[in-house]
Amino acid sequence: MTTIEYPTIRWARAIPDHPAVITAGLVVTYRRLEALIGSAVGTLRQHGVGPGDRVVVCGVNSLDWIVTAHALMRLGATLIAARTQLLPTEARALMERFHPRLVLCDPALQDRWPSSWPLTVISQPSSASDVPAEIDPDSLCTIVFTSGSGGEPKGIGLTFRNHLAGALASALNLGVQPDDRWLLNLPAFHIGGLAIILRAAIYGTTVVVHDRFDPAATWRAIREDRVTQLSLVATTLRRLLDVEPESRCPGWVRSALVGGGPAPSALLDSARDRGFPVLPTYGMTETASQIATLAPWAPPAKRHTAGMALPLAEIAIRDEHGQAVAAECEGQIHLRGPMVASAYFDRAGAARPLAGADGWMPTRDVGSLDQDGYLTVHGRIDQVIISGGEKIHAEEIENVLAEMATVIRAAVVGVPDAEWGEAPAAMIERVPGSADSVEDVRAFLAVRLPRFKLPRIIEFVDGLPTLPSGKPDRQALRERYLTR
Repeated sequence: MTTIEYPTIRWARAIPDHPAVITAGLVVTYRRLEALIGSAVGTLRQHGVGPGDRVVVCGVNSLDWIVTAHALMRLGATLIAARTQLLPTEARALMERFHPRLVLCDPALQDRWPSSWPLTVISQPSSASDVPAEIDPDSLCTIVFTSGSGGEPKGIGLTFRNHLAGALASALNLGVQPDDRWLLNLPAFHIGGLAIILRAAIYGTTVVVHDRFDPAATWRAIREDRVTQLSLVATTLRRLLDVEPESRCPGWVRSALVGGGPAPSALLDSARDRGFPVLPTYGMTETASQIATLAPWAPPAKRHTAGMALPLAEIAIRDEHGQAVAAECEGQIHLRGPMVASAYFDRAGAARPLAGADGWMPTRDVGSLDQDGYLTVHGRIDQVIISGGEKIHAEEIENVLAEMATVIRAAVVGVPDAEWGEAPAAMIERVPGSADSVEDVRAFLAVRLPRFKLPRIIEFVDGLPTLPSGKPDRQALRERYLTR
């Protein structure tokens, strides 16, 4: 077995007084972080946790969450990152599926988890002798759940080598500066949030922790905590721009990644006009976060793509028969690289392979590569609407609707249609007090989309059902339409 030194040890030795974590006005240096990790290792051992054990962690972003994650990795245990919105029945199902040694959760969530311990126990003083300095990078490190946009969330098994490869690939694309500060306001239990925590520890930089996304708080963090890097989705980017419509992004911000699905071009351009160094990105839980991201040096003609495959990674586009397609042609996205997970866990808790014998992992996403290798993501395979033989991507219509000033969010689903087989239906959440009518929406779309892509049904709703990731719950919308 080949082992490697855990990265926080190096930084505690080399830059002990450099900020590792900033949260709620508290600055935690690498020296202090390493001491907290040692204490947490002692506490976890007292609870019987050792190498190979599984531990559920369920809580909002906090110093306790971060310390616990590092301590579990140091012990060789597996972190099961549970979302905070789980219902008691879902929590019990997770316990039966993975049989964890221990459950640590926020005190407010303990009623959902039988026999759990409060996550805050980690911050209590504890002695730990012989804190492991070396870890096995190929043992199971984390189980992180997918967003569920393609159905039931999958538990993806990732090794530390997967996380390390993803962090290094990102660094080779974006660069690393000693004063980098990455804002964590994505949930730590999602791969985008966990990746920020691990990147900072691997790079020896700083993570600024917010317990949730708040646009005003994000502006304050940029200005007061000198945040240099952000991770956003289209919805949070729009909210960030709207809360301070006259403000410009300070020059010290180096990158603002926008992922979670194709983002409207108009939104990206608006953010860039206000100084945000917006970089569209593509990734997933199965790839330990990013696997393609637009580089800061990419030419302007590529600014609306998701960039090229990151260093160490490969992207291929294949047809329904598994054959490679030509440049600019649409097909299923396939991925390969050291950041790609090897397995997911089925309902019984058994590990199942994600990739084929050749190492390529098929995704449920549709996209294309241009002649220069830049990726454009068109949407999910299961969100393609076949209407009269024509393929319509739900995300394309949603992105056009998002350009309307009175639209907060929109979701498009395919519904049965007697004439065309299937037709797009748009559900729109409007700005309160908006006077836009269905006819106004149709007129707006008619000059921006070909006729066959225009929604046959347009409805205004008070609020859209969402998945835990914040993405629209299209299955719930489809069922709502079918059961009316």
